[in-house]
Amino acid sequence: MDLLPFPAWQIDLVGDPEAVANWDRIFNIKQRYEGKANAHFRDWTELFAFWCEREVGLIETRQQVVEALDRYMIAVLQREKGEASHLRRSVFEMLRWHCYEGKDADRLSAWFTGLVRSQRQLRGTGS
Repeated sequence: MDLLPFPAWQIDLVGDPEAVANWDRIFNIKQRYEGKANAHFRDWTELFAFWCEREVGLIETRQQVVEALDRYMIAVLQREKGEASHLRRSVFEMLRWHCYEGKDADRLSAWFTGLVRSQRQLRGTGS
């Protein structure tokens, strides 16, 4: 399976432009979020694959990938609390959007399919 490169994160902060710029300048919010997303991206997607393989099974089509991501966001991410949980939810919302209608939807969906299939092979449950 080809490794998917890290997304080119575009982190937008919402609010009064002057206040947002000031907060970002002082606290480096965009840079910190990008660092957290890069540090955890592989773990987050592997945890999704583990959950998906156990709860959904193999996903073969783009529609199945989108449906599995929807279920994961409801079953797991809505209940999640703690450090970076809001960022993790945002990352999966972004991934879901790109699988549903992004320009690389087929490639990203195929990557998720391969990731879940790899999880099944790691567990030794066959194909």
